[in-house]
Parts: sequence; structure tokens; C-alpha cells
Amino acid sequence: MEALDKVVKAYQKNGFEDGQVVEALKALREEFKTIGNPTLTKVCRLAYEHIEENGDFLVDVFPERAEDDETSFEYFLQLVGDYSNKFNLSEIQDYKKLLLGEELEPEEEEE
Repeated sequence: MEALDKVVKAYQKNGFEDGQVVEALKALREEFKTIGNPTLTKVCRLAYEHIEENGDFLVDVFPERAEDDETSFEYFLQLVGDYSNKFNLSEIQDYKKLLLGEELEPEEEEE
């Protein structure tokens, strides 16, 4: 997906500094609109609005992330890149909730 590659390259080059990530996310959103995926269309909009407002991507589906792990934004992009995977789609929904300011439901522990 070319639009996703542009987001990744913009992020790797300058992070959120120069607005290129936001512009690339807007283009990615348009691509999702053409394929008719409302969830991905909305989460892309929420992501770039969040970045515009905060200058960073401050939401994370993992409460604890190791310092050497990928960033939450990098993980978000991986999920979006493989959105047809049902597990990824579930986590994309979690990102959507967080971007909307909602709390995530605690996962049930297995016995």
C-alpha cells in the first residue's frame, strides 16, 4: 500500500516534526475511503487530528511498553498495514477508542 509506505517513510525521516506524517495520514485516509473501509478511514482521521493537536502520538494499547520496543505509532502502522487480520482489526478498534478518549476494557485473565 503506497500511501502507508509514505506515512512510514515520513515518520522515519523526521518523526512528527514537519507535518509530513499528518499529510501522509490524510492521503492514507483517502485511500481507505476509496476501498470503503469506514473504521480505517475514521482511525486515520483521529490519528492525524491527535498528532496535530499534541505534536506526538500519545495513545498506546499497551499500558507498559519496553524502551526497546517499537513505538505505539509504529505498532499502529503495522496493524493498519495488515487490517484484514481479525486480531489486528480488534486492536485498531482499541486505538480508535483511545483516540476518542474512551477507556479500554480490561482483558480477562485466563485461569
